[in-house]
Amino acid sequence: MAGHPLAAEAGAEVLRQGGNAVDAAVATALVLWVVEPHGSGIGGEGTLVAWIGKEQKCISIDFGSRAPLNVTLRDYQDRARRRRGPTSAGVPGALAGLSLVLERHGTKKLADLTGPAIRRAEEGFSVDPVLARALRANKSALLKYPSTRTIFAPEGRLLEEGKRLVQKDLAETLKKIVTRGVDFFYRGELAESIEKNLLPSGGKIGKKDLRSYAVREVPPIRGSYRGHEICTSFPPAGGISLVETLNVLEGYDLKSLGFDSPLYLHLLAETVKIADRDRRCEVADPRFVTVPLERLTDKAHAAELRKLVQEGKTHDVTSGKKGEYEDPWQEGSTTHLSVVDRWGNAIALTQTLSFLFGSGFVVPGSGILLNNDMNNFSYQRGQANTMEPGKSPRVSRSPTIILREGRPVLLVGSPGAGRIIPTVAQVIINVLDHGMELDKAVAAPRLYTRNGQPVQIEDGFPQESIAALKARGHGVVVKGKLDPYFGGVHAVAWDRKGNGWK
Repeated sequence: MAGHPLAAEAGAEVLRQGGNAVDAAVATALVLWVVEPHGSGIGGEGTLVAWIGKEQKCISIDFGSRAPLNVTLRDYQDRARRRRGPTSAGVPGALAGLSLVLERHGTKKLADLTGPAIRRAEEGFSVDPVLARALRANKSALLKYPSTRTIFAPEGRLLEEGKRLVQKDLAETLKKIVTRGVDFFYRGELAESIEKNLLPSGGKIGKKDLRSYAVREVPPIRGSYRGHEICTSFPPAGGISLVETLNVLEGYDLKSLGFDSPLYLHLLAETVKIADRDRRCEVADPRFVTVPLERLTDKAHAAELRKLVQEGKTHDVTSGKKGEYEDPWQEGSTTHLSVVDRWGNAIALTQTLSFLFGSGFVVPGSGILLNNDMNNFSYQRGQANTMEPGKSPRVSRSPTIILREGRPVLLVGSPGAGRIIPTVAQVIINVLDHGMELDKAVAAPRLYTRNGQPVQIEDGFPQESIAALKARGHGVVVKGKLDPYFGGVHAVAWDRKGNGWK
């Protein structure tokens, strides 16, 4: 499962040719760099969780961006500089991450899997409605830099639906990586070009930053829910908060309450706020701060948190005004894919540029659109997520594998910025508590909130349930059905009747 049919087909073809799930995931991710340039790319980053069938173990790889080494808090006091443009870019990890997982757990070489991405970049593809809307919503960022305009507005106007997007510079970059290896990006001519073009433009990434970048294979965050084992992403990604959320909700009989009952929605909203509070206070890059992994994933801690929940009212009354709202067509740039194979391997992989189209800055002559991940740090001193040189920012990516009796039965992940964690949790609950088939579990309406904000409700819940939320003191904002604000889940589940994956 992937966010674009051309990418999904590339992965499926690898499986048909005898490749394993890791091979297919890498091929899919490479094509996504080309056909979803708003959501991921070689200038981006990501997180993956994989079940390695022959070893019967779950692994996780963090290839998140890093703050450049020569940065200070003063460099980013202007909020605009950390939101868009060369200064907003962190050191990219996408290429290093895919290369590492392929080397350790794949059966093919990167050169064997890059062909479909190169062809799509070189020959182009038709702009679909999703990409067209993303282009329109980010017009000012995409037209600001000549190197970006050349790609997305080759005749002076942004490409529209049905027009062909060609990325010849990116195709050439991928070809050189095939022939010269990953070091071409991190240590070779491309690293020199990145430094040469970024530093005069206000960017902070230099050759030393790229040369020192290292992917981390880390232990997955583990938990349990309703007799199932959870394997998910390690901090600074969002898996630890996903486990905490599910631990709290496991203390309630959600099945008896029903999917759209007033009390279920209230308990869900309260739990999301509690987990978000812990995340913002205590979760960050564990290389720089001590993250209380055991406490945040402990069932006893969850039991204490449940005491904060009052069934009759919210503990955080809001005005019901619109409040802070992240536009998913500007500020939610991520893509997720899930792959399984006949040897029992499974991989859930989430990639991102942070915002749609990341920094909006393409390294001239390379076709590489850089992330704007520096925006994900805190710039107040003394916080867990305060920016420091070499540090990775806290992110919400939550690729997750659910196991039953030692076997993967559900792979799930989503784009959606800060909504990713509750989005993934709600899909898991829909399957394991409410007994929904996967398609219904993914399509069902969702909610999101955090402290100090109203509950954002996707259209589709009963009016009486929404009224009951308001009666409990929640501010409520109802958004359209299938609104991308609530994520775009890609999931694979083992059929309960034994009919294979779906």
